[in-house]
Parts: sequence; C-alpha cells; structure tokens
Amino acid sequence: LTAMEYATEASEKRMILSGLGRIESTEVITVIAQYLDDPDIKAEAQAALRRPLGELRDTNAERTKRMLDGGLRETLNDILEKTDNTRLRNRVTEILEKGK
Repeated sequence: LTAMEYATEASEKRMILSGLGRIESTEVITVIAQYLDDPDIKAEAQAALRRPLGELRDTNAERTKRMLDGGLRETLNDILEKTDNTRLRNRVTEILEKGK
C-alpha cells in the first residue's frame, strides 16, 4: 500500500503530493498526475508537477522522445486535459513539442 492509500484527509494528501513534487524523476509525473481529478488536492498536484516537469523539459530531445514514446506522452496529454494552470500547460506543451 502507498501513503496516499492511507491518507484520509485532504491535508494529508496535500502533504504527500508536496513531498512527491520534490522527487526529480519522470516516473513521479504519472503518480502525481492521477490526482488532478480530485478538486480537494488539484492545486497541490499541479504545484507538485512543476519540478519533475522542469527536469524533463531540461532533458535532451532524444531522451525526451524516448520517454514520451515509452508511455509518458499519454500522461502529459492527460495533464493538458485536466489542468487549468497556464504555466503548467506551457511546460507540458514545450515538452511535447521537444519530443516530436
């Protein structure tokens, strides 16, 4: 079981998302993105995506394309559908363009 499965309060979930956002890993993007559907923690999920998306944005184009082709493209498209955060949308769009 994960920490999110034990968290019952929105405040607990926000704290977990905050910690996840400090992880510099592309895998964490998929984990965090699944919480964009929850209005109680959506803002924290969007904030938590900034750092790992920044890491991905700063990766070279060839590696970015490999990661996108490996399944991350679907997650990033989901983020675009679910977020209303302009800065986050711009970052995701930049990554998708880079990985074409």
